[in-house]
Amino acid sequence: MVKLTDFGIARALGDRALTLGGVALGSIYYMSPEQVRAEPLDGRSDLYSLGVTLYEIAARRRPIDGESEFAILNAHLVKTPIPPADLIPDLPAPLNAVILRALAKNPADRFQTAAEFRDALRAVGGRPASALPVQSPVSASGEFDPSRLAELESALVGVLGPIAKHLVAREAQRSSNFDELCQRLAGQIADPAERKSFLRLIGRTATAAVTPVWDPGLLAALKQAMAVQVGPIAGVMVTRAARTSRSKAELYEKLASEIASPQNRKKFLESLPSS
Repeated sequence: MVKLTDFGIARALGDRALTLGGVALGSIYYMSPEQVRAEPLDGRSDLYSLGVTLYEIAARRRPIDGESEFAILNAHLVKTPIPPADLIPDLPAPLNAVILRALAKNPADRFQTAAEFRDALRAVGGRPASALPVQSPVSASGEFDPSRLAELESALVGVLGPIAKHLVAREAQRSSNFDELCQRLAGQIADPAERKSFLRLIGRTATAAVTPVWDPGLLAALKQAMAVQVGPIAGVMVTRAARTSRSKAELYEKLASEIASPQNRKKFLESLPSS
């Protein structure tokens, strides 16, 4: 039996915003091209994300990957995924075609409704790729004691619900030590009171994990400065860096590290306000 979970960023048609204005939510591996460009979204964006998941199930790897957040986000805009049938030779050709259509860069080239996507899968016959082993794209790092991860999950689930298990596993994979893991998880909690409660439950102080409340004017200036260097994904990059930076200097350095050219990196840092 297949279960779909983690609808923490789902939205109804007509909703004007998600949880927090200007905050990029969800894994960057599953963001549609139009979401990367901060364009208006509709159900076809969700079908792209579903196509990414179906590709993972069928091909046993992500269709889009990269060595940095910038590389991953840019790949959604310009990189054509390897056809899954090239990776799994016995994959049915009709299923291969369905997956690639779901991953079209232009929403007009995708399935236009979930019903159309469903009917295309039914036409493939049987249960698509049901014989293939499903490998989770995220797993907790072996460097962490499973019992400590379970404690974090228990503390986080009361605040964020079922998504807590996924977040703990994902951030454990990205963290080099337990303190960094706690910081990353605390950064996922928007409400200050709930964040403080979470930190108290896991035995951490607020100063150890809470990121500053950033001046919206500063973030807007950073997005403009980054846009000159990296284009339309600047807003997403600034928002994500702000959520995990504990000082202005750390925020600046994280953003500068995403700029490939040393000269452009220097120009970017020199253009930023120092106070």
